[in-house]
Amino acid sequence: MSHHVIQTFPNEILEIILDNCCDTNLFSVDDDEESVGSLKDIPAMAVSSVCSQWRRVGLSLSRIWSRMSLDLLGDLSTPEEDRLSPILRMFITRSRQQPITLSICLGSPLNPDICPYEPLAILCREYHRWASFTLRSEDWDVDDLFSTADYSLPREGFTRLVHLELGFSPSADFFVTFKAPSLQKLKLSSENKSYDDFEIQLLSQLTHLQLNKEIWSLAVLKALRQITSLQSLDVDDHVDSDWDMDWPEDGDDEAFSFPTSSSIEVLTIRHSENDSQAAHITSIFPLLDLPSLTTLRLDCGQDSSDPRKHLWPSFDPFMAFVKRSSFTLTTLYIKCVALSDSKLIYLLYHIPTLLDLTVVDPIVEDGENGERLIPLTGQFLQSLHVGTASLLQLTTPLVPKLRCLTLNVGGCFFDDKAALDLVKSRWTPHGSKHGVDCLRSFTIIFRARTNVPEAYDTLNDFAKAGMKIAVFCFDSVTRSLTPSPRTTPEYD
Repeated sequence: MSHHVIQTFPNEILEIILDNCCDTNLFSVDDDEESVGSLKDIPAMAVSSVCSQWRRVGLSLSRIWSRMSLDLLGDLSTPEEDRLSPILRMFITRSRQQPITLSICLGSPLNPDICPYEPLAILCREYHRWASFTLRSEDWDVDDLFSTADYSLPREGFTRLVHLELGFSPSADFFVTFKAPSLQKLKLSSENKSYDDFEIQLLSQLTHLQLNKEIWSLAVLKALRQITSLQSLDVDDHVDSDWDMDWPEDGDDEAFSFPTSSSIEVLTIRHSENDSQAAHITSIFPLLDLPSLTTLRLDCGQDSSDPRKHLWPSFDPFMAFVKRSSFTLTTLYIKCVALSDSKLIYLLYHIPTLLDLTVVDPIVEDGENGERLIPLTGQFLQSLHVGTASLLQLTTPLVPKLRCLTLNVGGCFFDDKAALDLVKSRWTPHGSKHGVDCLRSFTIIFRARTNVPEAYDTLNDFAKAGMKIAVFCFDSVTRSLTPSPRTTPEYD
């Protein structure tokens, strides 16, 4: 009897496949209509319903049943039939003692007549297993959540909680009453809430902290300096400047005392064009001095097809931050930031220690002053060519230690020859050339092209010689990126 290929997979391989397919199981309740959700929203149930083998493997994988997301939207009243609670109990049972990843999104407060609300009670009773918890609501606090479930906030705290994300405005004493001794990652994304008394006890053991611009205050900044374990920081690039402090004037950095964090190694800066144009908003970079930084991500956070007409307004304070910190940066990721090629070249000149560079260019129009807002131009590509240092009046080639280069091109027009020439100039497998290390990995992604020019066939020679090569273009049928048939991408 013939069998499908998938049925011949060893259970160990199938476990990996099912685990990757079951990111989260979503349950939703909207007004008076309670829905368990479709199978595509509850992948653990879907994959365990395919066949007997998949069911056996799925039931043995407790972790795929431990990832749950509950959306309670609208004004809820007593459902005629509680179909959600039995499903949640089943998930709790099948997850065994696996740490739980839980996300709850809450709309309007529940009707007091139906409290305790059993679906919430089922989840709250498992608080001791919460490893990752997200709560998004405009009206709810964690105390409200447990009260609605008719369950007291545990005195001993959330002993296994490692990741916490709050999408609401906690009360001032929240960080005193909320105990999470194992907490490492905290994300605060509430709006219109700054903290004048930021409790340091909850933050002292953090390794990752993410804050939006509304939360920043002098107290937060002071607390940030005291978190000696913090390794990663994720913030907006603009903050409310309407604080009771003396902000430095442009070019007057010496009059300002920069807080230094010697432990932060990874910094993510998120940029919003609309925020940068608002009143009482200023760059965050004058607040930072990070000498231990090794990885920097500049993320626009907007659709790359959204045209904008202004260059990134924080570039000058950002460069002051780069020069002030004197870090040994090895990884730089720039996504859809409206940055001219000349400014990107200027930035790279000041980080000669770079090993890994990724640039995702936006699809934008020319700036108001005629300056191109797309960094991936022929001039930029030529600046990375080993032999052009003298032409650019540079004493040394740009980023001489570069090992990995990824270019994500948003437009149809691109200088292919310049890109291929720079790859060829940096391929020196038998030793450095002009003090430049050998480029080991090159990836180029064409988001607007449906095919790749024949010139890229030459990259196959580098791939055969040992360079990691990947070329992607847009597939108009699947509406997604696909590997180019001209090259054979290699994957980790």
